[in-house]
Amino acid sequence: MTVGGLAGLQIARDPQLATVPVAAMFLGTAGAMAPAAYLMTRFGRRLGFVLGGALGAFGGLFAAIGIWLGSLLFLSVGTFLVGAYAGSAQ
Repeated sequence: MTVGGLAGLQIARDPQLATVPVAAMFLGTAGAMAPAAYLMTRFGRRLGFVLGGALGAFGGLFAAIGIWLGSLLFLSVGTFLVGAYAGSAQ
């Protein structure tokens, strides 16, 4: 979370947008909890955790690319996916 805010501050043109990646992470967590619980109930925990882990890996990759390119959008999408991972893990 700290890195998301600091990276957002460095990338964003407007300092008020610095916390967008952190907010995206919380939205990803909140949005993924119910679908992940349904998926795990219906198809098993193993599949749910594997898919959640894949979301986390892709999210980390998107966030890294966003930092490398200086793109707040990519960074925010990446942190949203990392948040979805966290929602599936909880």
